[in-house]
Amino acid sequence: MTSAELAATVVRDALALPPIEAISLLLQSHRAGLAVLPEYQAARAEALLDRAPGRLPVEDPATTSSEADAAWQLYSDSERIWHVRLDVEQQRRLLENLPLSVVDDLIDAKRVSTQAVPEDGDRRSYLLARLAPAQLNREELVELDWQEELIRQDFTIRLASGDLAVLNDIDALTGAQHRLATALRKVRTDGEITPELIRQRWLWPALERLAPDATLSVPQHKPYARWLLLRRTIRIVRKAHEARLRGDEQNYHVMLQNAWRTAKSLQGIRADVGWEARNILAYLIVLRAGRTPNYDEALNVLDPPPELVLSEDKLPQEARLHLRANRQVLHAIKDQHKNAYVINPYILLGVPDGFPNWKKRWRDLRVSLDADGEAHINEAKDAIQAWERGRSSLPPYALPLLPNKWANPSVRNNSPSHHVTPMPRRTPPSTEDERELTREGAAQGIALAARSTIGSHRPTISENYFLEGDEQ
Repeated sequence: MTSAELAATVVRDALALPPIEAISLLLQSHRAGLAVLPEYQAARAEALLDRAPGRLPVEDPATTSSEADAAWQLYSDSERIWHVRLDVEQQRRLLENLPLSVVDDLIDAKRVSTQAVPEDGDRRSYLLARLAPAQLNREELVELDWQEELIRQDFTIRLASGDLAVLNDIDALTGAQHRLATALRKVRTDGEITPELIRQRWLWPALERLAPDATLSVPQHKPYARWLLLRRTIRIVRKAHEARLRGDEQNYHVMLQNAWRTAKSLQGIRADVGWEARNILAYLIVLRAGRTPNYDEALNVLDPPPELVLSEDKLPQEARLHLRANRQVLHAIKDQHKNAYVINPYILLGVPDGFPNWKKRWRDLRVSLDADGEAHINEAKDAIQAWERGRSSLPPYALPLLPNKWANPSVRNNSPSHHVTPMPRRTPPSTEDERELTREGAAQGIALAARSTIGSHRPTISENYFLEGDEQ
């Protein structure tokens, strides 16, 4: 047997072995003088068996001319990254090709940078969550099913709308969010609201529901107390209308009396809330009188002595315009001798003034009311349509005067943001087989290079070689 035939036999036998054993056989044959490997591949084989690819000169990835070269480069980088800082492109290749559990090992060891996250691909969202979670959009969070981060992102918005369910499970919250949630849970338990919480206006809807009967006395409580009482009064008026629609006259009168008492307690405040209270009182005077309303008494409430109220010219323009329009409505109804006129059909339906979807509310009420109740809401429907279609010159009586002031406050920049912490790994600790994949891939490349050396056809390395067993 010639030397060439012997080399061919060795290569054939080597290719039948597991990759690392194949390299050991080829290197021994090379050292014995058989031409089974080019010198540079022999140097790679020796470095691979010694687990020391770093002792060879670093190759430029752009000059790799074969899959064997690419496999060697990947193996070399996967070893070197534990000892030196690789450039972003080298890191990215590892993130894209190593088993995900090995990638998580690198991330946990802080061996890769956020800039190395691939621009696309199946792993992008997961890698962003592990390395740069603040860059994830909501769609990506949902795709990852990262419930803890979704809870943290939704916390402020849900709380600002008064959604108290967000306080039921606070384990996912961190930092300022967790401290705030803990303080709010204490409010729910004790019924006491601290001035520190009240200073955060965006929390008011949540506080309103957490402690509706809280004692509010200190000066720091004043803005919240006024907001709370005014909202409560308007809500009672709406509920009173609903009680009457459902034939509950007793509750109707009880609720109107409660609304009257609260509005009377607020009317003397020299601030916009005092005018709002007077506006409610004028409405209640008309409403409680039934079919013989005293419009003069209602108008007198809206024209108080100057020393009793905040100067009207100091009110926001919106409030001044609504006051002027409300007076005109009362004067017009009085002059036209109209009795039982629906001066605010929106309140009767239980929706805010100008509510665009009032017809749905009307339809929903129709199916649940008796004939008398349906007659009332049909009057409201006719009044709104007459105004919307220009058949009535009288606008609805505005209540409140400043809707936005008494609505849920907007979330400001001082609401507790959270520092987006990276998502914990979702893979188990990497196995030895997973950590050896790039080494075996490089060995396979060297073995195939040996086959090419003796003139045989060189098959390609399987595309999926490095990703076998890679599951997120």
